[in-house]
Amino acid sequence: MSEDLTEGPQRTSGGVQQGPHHNLPVWKKTLYGIIVGVMALALLELVLLMVGVKTVLETADPSRGFSGLASVFTEDQEQGVFTSDPRQVPRNLGTFSSQQFLIDKPPEGLRLFCIGGSSAMGFPRGAAASFHAVLGELLESSLPARRVETINAAGMSYASHRLRFVADEILHYQPDILIIYSGHNEFVEKGVFRSLQQSVRQQAVLNPLLYRSRLYSLAYRALQPFTRSAGSENSWTVSPNAGLPTSVRRDPGERIPLAERTELVAFFAENLREIIRTCAGKQIKVVLCTVPANLRDWSPSRWESPALRPGGEWESWQDSIRRGRQALEELEPLLNPQNTSHPNRRTVAQQALAHFQSAAQRLPEDPQTVYWIARAQEGLQQWKAADASYRRACQLDDMAVRATDDVNRAIREVAASEEVIFVDIEKLFVDLSPQGLIGYNLIEDYVHPTVEGHQQIAYAIWKALCERELAPLLAGDQMESLFRQVCAARHDRILAEETTARFFYNQAVILNNQQQHEKAIAKFEQCLKLDPDYSAALYNLGLVLRQTGKVSRAQQAFRRAVSADPQMVEGHVQLAELLFAQQQTEDAITAYRQALAIRTSAARSQRILAARAHQGLGVALGSMGRWQESLGHFEHALQLNPQDPETHFNLGNALTLLGQLERAERHFRLAVRLRPQDLDSIFRLALVLHKQGRSQESRQLLEECLRLDGSFQPARTFLNKLGK
Repeated sequence: MSEDLTEGPQRTSGGVQQGPHHNLPVWKKTLYGIIVGVMALALLELVLLMVGVKTVLETADPSRGFSGLASVFTEDQEQGVFTSDPRQVPRNLGTFSSQQFLIDKPPEGLRLFCIGGSSAMGFPRGAAASFHAVLGELLESSLPARRVETINAAGMSYASHRLRFVADEILHYQPDILIIYSGHNEFVEKGVFRSLQQSVRQQAVLNPLLYRSRLYSLAYRALQPFTRSAGSENSWTVSPNAGLPTSVRRDPGERIPLAERTELVAFFAENLREIIRTCAGKQIKVVLCTVPANLRDWSPSRWESPALRPGGEWESWQDSIRRGRQALEELEPLLNPQNTSHPNRRTVAQQALAHFQSAAQRLPEDPQTVYWIARAQEGLQQWKAADASYRRACQLDDMAVRATDDVNRAIREVAASEEVIFVDIEKLFVDLSPQGLIGYNLIEDYVHPTVEGHQQIAYAIWKALCERELAPLLAGDQMESLFRQVCAARHDRILAEETTARFFYNQAVILNNQQQHEKAIAKFEQCLKLDPDYSAALYNLGLVLRQTGKVSRAQQAFRRAVSADPQMVEGHVQLAELLFAQQQTEDAITAYRQALAIRTSAARSQRILAARAHQGLGVALGSMGRWQESLGHFEHALQLNPQDPETHFNLGNALTLLGQLERAERHFRLAVRLRPQDLDSIFRLALVLHKQGRSQESRQLLEECLRLDGSFQPARTFLNKLGK
């Protein structure tokens, strides 16, 4: 009986059970599974390596300067040098300049790096024209026994948060001196930087592995067309995994509140301190410079219409501005230094100043009004007052691409508290400028130094190095003589840099800012002869051509711009607007949809552009009788830009045609409140009120139209109809 129990299969309540076997613990199964999975992935990575698939980091930096994963320089063992990463040096607006230096630093070598934005980079001519290159030749001439290497590591539009990563990389290359010339770009990426800060921190552990995986690289490239250009028409959000463009996308868009400006400047100062202290720990000398801007000759921008109450206040402000501008047009030719004794100069300047000050009482923070006050004060030879007004206009500038007084103040405070060699370039430029007003005499455009400006910066830094005994201290006349020799020897090389596409592009931008549109067009065309696919030049050429009424040429320029850069949202929008104006409605709708399909940042400037695209698409659809479709686009436009009177007007029209009169009335009233002098908005509101049986209110609005403009025929015709 016992044998029967021990031999053969055993029966349980569930039936026959097989003979005994060993079960592996769960943890062992999990471990074996992980090992097999890792081996399979490693084998797949090896296969992809053998067939030539590159990692993401071998072709791009997905976090564009925020992760520190990609390098500015790559090692060329065959040549024995480090060279600029070719991904970062496109033909024109490259992120970095083409540079190289020895892998093995000579014992007697002196190695200087420079970091900053495009001003330090030498834009628009190039690194060879920068103060860093001039400084290098001065040091080579005064230190013939040493191997001097000057490496320009400045990045186009780079602000201090990006420069920290660049500085960390530079520490590995045995620098002796690091020059920091930065401060113009601190407000450039305020929106994009915030949106990426958190995601970069969250991905800090995983991304270094993913970006080095060839399997991930395949998936990244396969999905890229969908993440960059697909999506819904409302997907105007930043994609953290897509990172930032190689060349920094500027984020002006709105005036920065004082509290936010203070926060950004404090963040800038902290970044400077971190770079300086890290260098101090490695016994690297730091040269810290203030950064001058063109205050006198560069007019500030205003993104929004003045916030004034409808009625008399608005009309009085407009009248003061109009009269002031008329006086200023007469004054401008007299601001030439040779005309200081012109008999009409003081009278005209006083008239202009009185009108602008009257306007400023109603709108004290309008940057353009403050700038015009400075021009009038200059006409009265009130130099200190003019300087203060120019500086305030710069502070209020909505374009926020020039270092303001608080930025340079922060640089001076950092220099006073840290161990650096401080060179006050802004004060130098003030001292070198007529009446202390920095303008085109030393600044090429708004921030980029002229050739003479770069030379003066180089001379000032050279003197500071000599005073610290980092270079031979020559007698004053010897330094001056050597400086002149170096600058003279560089003359022909600098002229060669003034035949590049980016140089002509910058010249065109300057001329356009001066309202010299035909000359600007000629410079853009010179630029495009050298580089037909220069997308920024094509886009800006299109703007000037459109502004001057050359519509067909403008359309062609915008088509070429979006062909060269399909992700250029503003190019698609401009093209769509021109197509619609030329009654090419279907093509316009296509262009608007292409603009709205592109993912972009949540910065205010991009929201306004998205609103403009939605509104344009709504108008185009409405012109074809597709009012229900257009309604949705107008509503999206208002979500993005609630204070736009044109959108309220168009939404009111759509609602009227769809029979939603109460909603239409509300939006027409908002349009009139935001734009009280707009006759069309007042007239459409009168029509809607009439449709609702409110003839007396309608009549009052029609009479208001005629009070504003007695020749406004639609109001007169409808008023006569009501009278019958």
